Amino acid sequence: TVRYFPLDAGAGGTNGETTESLAWEIAPTPGNWRNLRIRLKVAPGAGTTRTFKVRKNGVDTGVAVNIVHPATYGEDLVNDFDVVAGDRLDMYLGFAGGAPVFSHIAWGLDWTPAIPGEYIHMGTSTGALDT
Repeated sequence: TVRYFPLDAGAGGTNGETTESLAWEIAPTPGNWRNLRIRLKVAPGAGTTRTFKVRKNGVDTGVAVNIVHPATYGEDLVNDFDVVAGDRLDMYLGFAGGAPVFSHIAWGLDWTPAIPGEYIHMGTSTGALDT
């Protein structure tokens, strides 16, 4: 099973999407993303691994975390990626191994603007994507 989430859904109550384009958020300004940290409320399930990947324009960025049962926390403090305004961003979640156990998920990323003084506030909508 694969799910896609908007980047701002890390603390939300969504089940994710099976179609990636429904989870896209648009980067409003250029910058650099890094330091992905993920916490599960419940471990993935016996023999199960949860794989999280940040994606840009439908392609893996290299920022990724695997959480293997019985762990509930993982981080990628090594990889990063740059964005420009208009890039489409989302989080991929895949499962491998045993039957996954439902869990609330919280995640966060650090962001540094390419333009000094810029900041971002990302959000999602179930409406049509318009760039």
